[in-house]
Amino acid sequence: MSDQLQSEWQELVAVAEIATQPTTRVLSADEPTRAALAERFGLIAIHRLGAKLTVRRRQAGRLITVTGHLEAELEQTCVVTLEPFTATVVEEVALTFAPAETVAAAEVAVDGLDDPEPLEGDWLDLGEVAAQALSLALDPYPRAPGVAFAEIADPDEREAEGLASGGEAPGSAPSPFAALSQWRRDKTS
Repeated sequence: MSDQLQSEWQELVAVAEIATQPTTRVLSADEPTRAALAERFGLIAIHRLGAKLTVRRRQAGRLITVTGHLEAELEQTCVVTLEPFTATVVEEVALTFAPAETVAAAEVAVDGLDDPEPLEGDWLDLGEVAAQALSLALDPYPRAPGVAFAEIADPDEREAEGLASGGEAPGSAPSPFAALSQWRRDKTS
């Protein structure tokens, strides 16, 4: 995380003060922060956003790990109905950071953890860590509970079922093309 980065949710920890003993921070985003993050992620609103993150040094101080979880209650637009709906997000956080020059030189390998993120400067922004975890947890095609996309029948399957000529499957809604075909037949008769 760069010193120049100005995130919407800043919760800075001095890198020099991070010890090998785990330190836990409880974060809670205020209303202006939630509004700014909602705009950033294209959400209607974020009603609640908090995280509990534990920070510690590992591998003789070469790595910094951030673990924990975040919880959010937010309002999104359903991609099917275009109606707003409320969703709850619970996401686990597990990141490793190493000095940028160490990451660039591929000098750090961590068993059981993802490759480290580059750490630049003297500060680690836990608010941005939580914001990025939230963004990764968001469904790119959100649907309200109980809403599903209507199935679109494959034309080959419809033909195999003998429906290609405008007939309809039992219990299905009439196709607009079937109605048009019927209108045309009636008109020429």
